[in-house]
Amino acid sequence: MPGYFTKIEVADPHLFAQTIWESIPPGQKVLLAEHEFSSQEWAPLDQRRFRIEPENYRTAASVANVGALRASRITGNGATETTLRSPGSDGFGLSIIERGANRLVLPRTDEPLTGNATTGFIYSVRPGIRVIASDVQDRLFLRLPTALVRRKLEALLDGQSVESIEFQLMFDQTRGAGGTIRRMFDYLFAELEHSDTLLANEIAIRSFEENLALCLLLGLPHNYSERIGRQKTAAAPGNVRRAEAFMRANASLPLSIAEIAEAAGCSVRALQIAFQRFRGTAPMRVLHQARLEQARTEMLRAGRTDSLARIAAEYGFSSPTRFAQSFRQKYGIYPSEMLRERRLTLAR
Repeated sequence: MPGYFTKIEVADPHLFAQTIWESIPPGQKVLLAEHEFSSQEWAPLDQRRFRIEPENYRTAASVANVGALRASRITGNGATETTLRSPGSDGFGLSIIERGANRLVLPRTDEPLTGNATTGFIYSVRPGIRVIASDVQDRLFLRLPTALVRRKLEALLDGQSVESIEFQLMFDQTRGAGGTIRRMFDYLFAELEHSDTLLANEIAIRSFEENLALCLLLGLPHNYSERIGRQKTAAAPGNVRRAEAFMRANASLPLSIAEIAEAAGCSVRALQIAFQRFRGTAPMRVLHQARLEQARTEMLRAGRTDSLARIAAEYGFSSPTRFAQSFRQKYGIYPSEMLRERRLTLAR
């Protein structure tokens, strides 16, 4: 078992899900529910052909369970049909086709959606879904918990509660947001081939999960896309305004991001997401700019005689050189030059 993948090969598609469950290492199995696998019903699409040519129905899979994600790469010969039976599995399924074709059939419909090597599918994993794979197939599959996606969506909507999330089922994996998601897939599957991957670290895989969920919500159409669009153009939410007021009032203090988030009344991550969405930058960058503005105001205050180094230190800049460089980036002039020009102007 190289890396974090459990690799199996079965000759009878009927035994596929059972073989995966039996092959998963005990350390991973304790985090799973057997019904996630027993609910999957695999079968040859053409039963008669399977009886005549069973040797043409070999299916190989590499399966990994890391963090909250369930990742698998499936390669097969001989067309197969997979049906999800009750109770199913809670989450969203993402399928990237690398070779061949897949048809996705939703419950209570007979019209399949057909995808190929330029296509990706995203759908709610619920009983009744069928996936039909062509004779020669290679595909990547990833399951994300519904709770993860819902939590990210509520953060994007500034804490508004959300109900069922429904994505547009197909996307182009070769460009735009679909291309980004495909590259994230490639990165994840490449990393899981190595036993020393950093994604085995709980913090690292959690960060990947959150970034993937955000890319899905921001890049792929779904029933909340319009509301997210309105939120982007709306006035900044209360946590951003509270954070900005707190930073302006305390710019001379050595504030931490945790202190700013506490004053804003939200978590650090929620504050970072809100600032990125409504200000296009990070909270600490806004604090940095507020300190520069207040230092400039103080330097220009009539009667101020302190040195530039003292003023810089007063507003959190321990290095006068870095203060001067940051000042020039913001105002296009060094602070010493600004004061010299001001003195010349007053002397005239």
